[in-house]
Amino acid sequence: MPDPRGLVRALAQQEQGRGPLVGASGDRITALRQLAGEQREALDGLLARQSDLDANLMGLSHEVDQGQLAMQTREWAEELDTYWKATAEVFRAPALAPGR
Repeated sequence: MPDPRGLVRALAQQEQGRGPLVGASGDRITALRQLAGEQREALDGLLARQSDLDANLMGLSHEVDQGQLAMQTREWAEELDTYWKATAEVFRAPALAPGR
């Protein structure tokens, strides 16, 4: 997965008239800004879900037997894996294809 900070950094440099994006068309810069926003939103969502699952796990660990805890943890891990895969989609290179 590409480093989302690289895109954000390049966009900030472009606004100052520096960096690898200087001279890029306005349409490309707009598309890159939109992509950066989508990436930020995807990561924020993933981190929020991870925090929710951590809180649930901590609470559950004090309330139930270990068998139920293991089963619930496995379900949450699978759910988090699904979120992670969906987030990774936002970072795939085809998102930068022309016409986006």
